[in-house]
Amino acid sequence: MLDAKAEVDARLRQGINDFTGQFVSRMTAPIDTKGGKKVPVQEGPARTAKVRQNIEQETPFLRSKLEEYITDARTREMLVAAVMESVTQSYEEWFDTSYTPSMNGAGRSAKGKGREDGVWDPDVFSEWCNGVFKVGAIGLGIVDQDEYDGSGGDSDGSMSGHTGTERRGSRAMGLRIKM
Repeated sequence: MLDAKAEVDARLRQGINDFTGQFVSRMTAPIDTKGGKKVPVQEGPARTAKVRQNIEQETPFLRSKLEEYITDARTREMLVAAVMESVTQSYEEWFDTSYTPSMNGAGRSAKGKGREDGVWDPDVFSEWCNGVFKVGAIGLGIVDQDEYDGSGGDSDGSMSGHTGTERRGSRAMGLRIKM
């Protein structure tokens, strides 16, 4: 019986890895540089703009496919979070190994802001991804996907009419569920 459970776990893990890998590769295709070859500096802005465009297009499709096949909201959010983490990790690896070396030593922005050339620092990119993927906000019913404006909440104690949840604080750091 233990062998069967281990086999099921291994197949599930492989299925999840394949699923997330497919979405990550579609989203990050423009910056996929096999073998770690350097990217010409002039190509960086166009490549990263295409990555951002891919993420904006693929995220709603990812969510719709997950909703089609998985009923548990927490499981869906875990998978969306896994895709987001892999995308940000791929971007950071590309930035550090392919783009930055082609800039002859100019590294990450010390102020945490995007570069004028359109290639964002990995921290800025990660923050942007949080806003696009909206992990937890949409899938757990904190806000409705159609009504989400990215502002992070209205005011102290705003109430969601859909879920019976109450946001606490101006940045919605806490969540109280009304039963």
